[in-house]
Amino acid sequence: MYYQDVVGHAMSNEVLQDIRNWIPSLGLDMSKKDKLTMYVQDLYAILHALWVDDTKPLHGFIKAQISLLLLLSAATATCPGALVESASNKGSNKALWFKDIELMKVRSLKDRSRSTLVANVNLENVKNKERDGTP
Repeated sequence: MYYQDVVGHAMSNEVLQDIRNWIPSLGLDMSKKDKLTMYVQDLYAILHALWVDDTKPLHGFIKAQISLLLLLSAATATCPGALVESASNKGSNKALWFKDIELMKVRSLKDRSRSTLVANVNLENVKNKERDGTP
């Protein structure tokens, strides 16, 4: 699609067939690799820059959405793109929505004045989940 947007026409089927035959001859590594998640220090640095160091602050709701996406990505060990863009149901435009996140306030049994926020996240519509079962 990008090629067509730039030059104004699609590649011919002969060129596409040639590319499909040429790519396997490169001997590229096709093995599955683990994708590293974000370290806590990296998450802290990004959130600190977003909320404290930012000299041109974003709109409050956008800042909250970015923070939520980063926190969920770190907590679920999922790439942010897998949460935002879903290929689980092609053509349905399904991804992680706010309705898929349930926040609960849990009080401490030892000190009733302290509480912890817990998020229950439904990862049903995460990218690539339908293809191989793993987000």
